[in-house]
Amino acid sequence: MKKTLFVTVLLLLGTFAFSQTNVNIKTNNGIIMEIVADGHAGYAEIGYDIVCAVISSTMRTYLYIVTETPNLKVEYDVTKRGYLSIKIITIGKDNALVEQLKGISRFIIRTFNDLKKEYPNYINVNITSM
Repeated sequence: MKKTLFVTVLLLLGTFAFSQTNVNIKTNNGIIMEIVADGHAGYAEIGYDIVCAVISSTMRTYLYIVTETPNLKVEYDVTKRGYLSIKIITIGKDNALVEQLKGISRFIIRTFNDLKKEYPNYINVNITSM
């Protein structure tokens, strides 16, 4: 399952040309509850695009963390090329888990914001609170 998921996400996010990747993040109390990456960054030729590689690996990391964490109900969609959507449906009341997710969310948001600062023409990041 993990290997198949990895290959599917890699193919769908990192190998098809679009002009820019849009990353839309919805947070609630400091936790990413929904994140969608759509499109190819277009920084370089497919397979050599460092912007797309960072986006893909960051999205995959978040997907693996939330799908492998007990007591989280998560939905994700990788059915369309160049698209990955991850949505946390329920978290529960485990304070340690909530704090862990807040830390991971800060990391993910910082990664995308820093990438946008360095490559503003290739990634658009939109963050909203729920």
